[in-house]
Amino acid sequence: MKKFFSLFLSFVMAVSVFACANLNAYASQSITVKFEQSEARTVLSKINALRTGSDAWYWNEDNTTKKYVTDAKPLTYDYTLEKIAMQRACELYFLYEHKRPDGSSVFTAYDQYGYASMGKGENIAYGYPTLTAAEVHEGWSEANCDYSGQGHRRAMLDSRYTAVGIAHISYYDATKGCNVHYWVEEFGTTVYDTTATSANNNTATVTLGNDNKVSISGLQPTVVTTTSPAPIVTTSSSPSTSAVSATAPTTSSTTVISTTIAPATSTTTLAKASKPKKTSIKKLKKGKKSITVTWKKVKDVKGYQIKVATDKKFKKNVKSTYVGKQSKTKATVKNLKSKKKYFVKVRTYKIVNKKKVFSSWSNVKTIKTK
Repeated sequence: MKKFFSLFLSFVMAVSVFACANLNAYASQSITVKFEQSEARTVLSKINALRTGSDAWYWNEDNTTKKYVTDAKPLTYDYTLEKIAMQRACELYFLYEHKRPDGSSVFTAYDQYGYASMGKGENIAYGYPTLTAAEVHEGWSEANCDYSGQGHRRAMLDSRYTAVGIAHISYYDATKGCNVHYWVEEFGTTVYDTTATSANNNTATVTLGNDNKVSISGLQPTVVTTTSPAPIVTTSSSPSTSAVSATAPTTSSTTVISTTIAPATSTTTLAKASKPKKTSIKKLKKGKKSITVTWKKVKDVKGYQIKVATDKKFKKNVKSTYVGKQSKTKATVKNLKSKKKYFVKVRTYKIVNKKKVFSSWSNVKTIKTK
């Protein structure tokens, strides 16, 4: 069975982050990994296709309206961000979190490689026995998730990001009897290094030292003195307390001011599970400014989502209703427009790691309200 897990973290830094030491010690050890950078770089075109295509949307917070992103430009591939992503991919073997094995903030890796940017973000994933570029991008795209499960998607669509670096490593896990794959996307608001390099598809020795810092053979930081950009002072995006708490705690002498650059809500692990079975609409009954929908009951699901709109693309006068009981097969959508034709569809969902995983939509049916 194929396994896939992913996390995201994304916010704007107004000052540098200095993290305190990790209290958990790891035993010093070394492993051999294989970089897969030729494949990793192919994800850039997939991200840019999402950012500039007709599918550049995410749900609003109440999951009733799709918010279309119209100002996102194609990202530039940044080779310093790629090195940071490669560093982080190797570190994920020892600690699969948005935190480094020594307990420091993930964004200290940006400082380590001399990358200065106000906006910084990270998507991570791992899976086995295979996890291709197409599969990991599909997982991060989260087209079948609601708002709470689209953090990776919003990070890829955020128009404030201008640069990205991507890494993919594989490691043979003897206990699983197969390769385990780690993927990382590192985002920034500064295009820093566009000097193309040959893709690294070599093996490397990754060592966790007694200080819990990770060193990688053949991958050394090239730190260039840069002038840090002026702090961003903005209230245009909602503050995210969860994004702050997801990073390592800071020392008392350091102030951290952050806002979400993607409207992220958490860094909860997302397991990519198979879609639940779809349902079908059995009957529509019109009422005064309302529609009663009856659908086919489906086993092994948590509940159902009913969506209505006045156009077949479900963009106008959209209303969505959730039914959180598997055995219930009828619901009434109220407060609609009178004497108006509505398009109706239903889908099932189940809960995986506190996230909704949706089925495909049922066939669309229409009815006119009284």
